[in-house]
Order: sequence, then structure tokens, then C-alpha cells
Amino acid sequence: MLRAVRADLEGVVRSRAARPARDTNDPAALIADLLALVDDVRGSRDGPALLGVAAGVSGIVAHDRGRVLVSPDLPGLEGLPLAEILASRLGAPAVIDNDDLLAAIGEASHGAARGCRDVAFLSFGYGLGAGLIVDGHPIRGASSSAGAIAFLSSGRLESRASGRSIPIRYAEACDLAAREPGSLARPDARGVFDLAAAGDSVASLVVGDAIEAIAEAVVDVASLLDPEVIVLGGGIVSGGGLVFSAVERRLGDSLPYPPRVVASALEGAAVVQGAVSMALALGRRSLPVRGRSLRADAPRAALELI
Repeated sequence: MLRAVRADLEGVVRSRAARPARDTNDPAALIADLLALVDDVRGSRDGPALLGVAAGVSGIVAHDRGRVLVSPDLPGLEGLPLAEILASRLGAPAVIDNDDLLAAIGEASHGAARGCRDVAFLSFGYGLGAGLIVDGHPIRGASSSAGAIAFLSSGRLESRASGRSIPIRYAEACDLAAREPGSLARPDARGVFDLAAAGDSVASLVVGDAIEAIAEAVVDVASLLDPEVIVLGGGIVSGGGLVFSAVERRLGDSLPYPPRVVASALEGAAVVQGAVSMALALGRRSLPVRGRSLRADAPRAALELI
């Protein structure tokens, strides 16, 4: 699902829109869908003028070059100069970035990490990812792949704790126990967690291992970055008291100065809020604002973006 918002100069969202991508493998269709989404939030192509555009894409995004390098969810965008295309078609400066990094910026500017300059946002959903902010600056890495936590422990985190892998592991374990491959319906990851809570012994083993993997990953990130706060988001950890208690216990046992660990305050809106903050930062740098100043109460972690 593609989503967009239009915000004013104070960062207040004025309109929202969402629409499914018609074909995630077709570059022309994806660009047309993105432009139509902008029209939706503007009301028409003759709607309010755009001062800046920021877009978040899952995968590896070369922010400095405005290109999507790898995107499992939107492969049709791979290799495209997306920022340049959007700027040309919309008549406004445009930037693109990784969606988890935008989520980290959103949490730092308006969410659970507000006021913090060292932040790690870890997303445990269908896929895995992280957005990292160090001393107020987003960290992207030499190849734009900083935060690709799915590859931690040689890819074992992805295989143990993603929304993609948990249902597969549960189904395989059930088939093995029943010795009838393919005999059982496969629930989604949340369903596996629900089964574990209801006492399903196989689901409990799968969920317990996933939680252990998440706790190990959080300790790894904390020991490398020493952030003020780690924000956990994504469907795997939403409402997951067991996850947070395991993470806090492992951090306390492992590190002399463990960071705070909190749930995302913005949840699905974190990426959007980060994009709004980045678009405002872009507008501040590229365009004068006549007779007024933009609100500057967001922490520098959300301002030192581009």
C-alpha cells in the first residue's frame, strides 16, 4: 500500500491518502501511482504549491544519489533516479530515504524518542530493518545499507524473528511433529504469537526463539551504538509485553549502561512523520519563507537530515 500526506509549514498534516500499487514490478506504473497519490493529497495538480517532497522506500536507498538500490517490496523502483523524477514531475525539490530511517526521524521529532540525539529504531515486522541516528545525524553507511539488521548473525535474525519466517517455522515444526508435511494451515506471525499465548507448545517454542533472537539483536545494536533510547516497532513487537521484558532482562544482564527501550509511539505513522520532518528540512534549506519563520521546536536529530 502506498501512502502520502500533505503537511503545512508547521508540520501539521492537512490531508492523507492511500492507494495500492497496481504493479510493484512496473516502473512506469509505480511512478504514475506515486504522482496520483500526490494529486490525491493536494486535491488536484492545481492544489497547494509544494515546497518540498520526501519519500520513504523499504530496502537500500542511496539518499545522496536519490536512487533506490534494492527494494524487495517495490522492485520496479530499483535503479531509478526517483528523487530526480519526483522533483521534475512535481516541480519541487525532492529527497528519498529508507523507510526505517524516516521512522527513526519521526520518533525523534514527534514520538517516543523526542528530544534524543542518539536513537535506534528497530522494526520487527514482515521484514526487518533499523533506522539509526547518532549525535543528531542519520547514519546511512558507505553503501547506504546501515541498519540492515536482517543480516545480523549471518542472516539468522531474519530466519528466526521476521513476520515472514515465523509462520514458516511454525508450519514446518507442526508438520514434523505430525509427520504429515503440509497437513496444517499456516497462521500469520501474529497468529503464531496468539497460539503461543493460548498454550500451543510448538508455537511457544517458535515464539520463544524469536523473542530470544530479538533480545540478542537489541543487545548487539546497543553495544555498538550506545544510544539513549531504542524504539521497537513493527507487528512482531506491537502489544508484546513478553518481547519487552525479555529485551530489558537481556540488556540488564549484558551491558553496564543499558539504554531505555520503548515501544513506538507513532507506529504506522512514524515513517510519514519522518518524511514530513525531512520535507520541512528540505524546504528550510532550499526556499525562503516570506515574512515568517518555520517552527523550530523539533530536536536537532530531526533537522540535520540532508
